Amino acid sequence: MTLVDVLARRAGAQDVVVRDVHGIDVMPAARELAGLMRTFVRMTAQGSPYTRLRHAVRGGNVLLVTATAAECPQLDLEDALAICVVLRGDPRYDRACVRWIGRFSLEAPGATLQDVGDLTDALEELAGLEPRGALEALARVCERRGIRHARKLLGEVPVR
Repeated sequence: MTLVDVLARRAGAQDVVVRDVHGIDVMPAARELAGLMRTFVRMTAQGSPYTRLRHAVRGGNVLLVTATAAECPQLDLEDALAICVVLRGDPRYDRACVRWIGRFSLEAPGATLQDVGDLTDALEELAGLEPRGALEALARVCERRGIRHARKLLGEVPVR
C-alpha cells in the first residue's frame, strides 16, 4: 500500500479500483491527492544514478564505476576526475584523462596552459607508484579554477 493509498483511506475514500493512465490501480481520492502533490516520483532504495556513482567511486571498483557512470545523463568535472582516478591502471586511463583535460579546458573558468600542464603532470604521476602528491596537485589546480568539491571527492577515492 502506498502513501497515497493510506492518505486516501484516512480521507474516507471508498475502496473502488480505478486505473490511471499508466495502468496502475488507484482510488479516486488517491488520484486527487496525487494531483495535489504535483510530482509523483517513485524512488528506489538505491537512490539516483549520481548517488550510486559516488558509492561506486568510494569502493574503487572499475567495473561498477563505469557501469554507474553510463547511467548518469551528465557528469560534472569533479565526478569525471574521480572516475579518472579510479581508472588508474586500467587501459582506458589515458583516454579518460585526455578527455577530462579537454573538458577542464573548456569548462573551468580562466583555465590556462599552465593549468593544463600541471594537470597533465599530475595525472601522469598518478599512474605511478606514489599517487598521493598527484592527488594533492589535482585538487590544488581544481580549487584554483573554482572546482570546489574536487578535494573532498578525491579524498574519498581509494588509491591502491
